[in-house]
Order: sequence, then structure tokens, then C-alpha cells
Amino acid sequence: MVGGEVFALARAVVCGWWEREEFWARERVWRPRPEQVVAATCRRYPGPAGWGERQWRLLVRDVVVFPEVVTVAAALSDPAVRELAVGGAAPALVRRPGGERFVAALGARLGRDWLKDVELADQAGPLSVWV
Repeated sequence: MVGGEVFALARAVVCGWWEREEFWARERVWRPRPEQVVAATCRRYPGPAGWGERQWRLLVRDVVVFPEVVTVAAALSDPAVRELAVGGAAPALVRRPGGERFVAALGARLGRDWLKDVELADQAGPLSVWV
């Protein structure tokens, strides 16, 4: 995988988490970020009349999740972490032990030890497909 592909995959993974209620139920890092970004944005550019939480949440998503996208991209590029996904053999499915170790290592890098439980519940997500 080249740099652009890695970053695109990382963004797809993290934006997928953004859309999942199971992720938000445990998430603590992102909670204050949207309000901070919206407050800073509205001081300079008031939003259109009638905008609700859904519209603002979509607008600020990329700013809020960027640190995690970078961390996930770094993990996807790290040979030691990638080795956890395949366990030295042919590419593994996420349900195999290698996939679980990979997602656990990724959760540790992100400071979200619970990530494995959330990610492994979704067999069709971008990270599961990659693993």
C-alpha cells in the first residue's frame, strides 16, 4: 500500500467509527472536540439558519478525527503492527487471532482499549476488510 492508500483507508476506518453508536457509547476523547470546533468556527463564520447537531457534526468530523486518522495510518504502515494482522502467514480474517491482536494493538495506540470489542462486532467495516 502506498501513502495515499494508507491514509484513505485510515480515514475510512475512523469515519466509520464516527458513524457508529457503539463507538460513541464508549468514546471520551472526541466528546468535547466537536463543540470546541463549532464554537471556534461560529465566532468567525456563523452557520446557516436552522442547522442542527447533525449538520454541524458532519461539518466538523474531519477536523475532530484527524489525530486518530494519522495514528491509524501510522499503525497500518508499521510492519510490526501489520505482522499482528497476518501472524506471519497468509492474510488473516479479522475473526482469527491475528486480527484480534492487531485491533487490540491499534486500540492501545489510540488509548481506547475497548476498541477491539467495538471493531470486531463489525465484520464488514473497512478495517475488517483490510485485515
